[in-house]
Amino acid sequence: AKALIKKSQDIEKAAPGRTLVLPQVQAMIPDGSPVAWFPTRMTDFFKRQGIDKIATKLNSEAIDRELKGFRRLAWVIDLPKVDFVRYGNALCAFENEEPLTEITSMQLEVSHDEVESQHALLTINNLVKQ
Repeated sequence: AKALIKKSQDIEKAAPGRTLVLPQVQAMIPDGSPVAWFPTRMTDFFKRQGIDKIATKLNSEAIDRELKGFRRLAWVIDLPKVDFVRYGNALCAFENEEPLTEITSMQLEVSHDEVESQHALLTINNLVKQ
């Protein structure tokens, strides 16, 4: 019982900080279905980085256990032909510009025929409204 009381007190102490952050998070998520806006957002982002060919596909989704009213979508982003340096710079910019996303895995393949360009796959989790 003491552990449960302590846990409840910790939650009550953390609540004011979370109520301030929650509206900020909601404001960063566009309205509408993520299937409509997320692929376009990724295409626009990578084009600004000088990477023109991109395919974004929804892989899975799950309810976020920590944030009520939100879910996490897992996306696969396929960059069929990308220069390694440009790709590295794009990943750095992505981490800074997209705070509600998390890169969970990355795969980079190099062809012996075309060493100047690589094939990259990213798996990204994105927080969206439920």
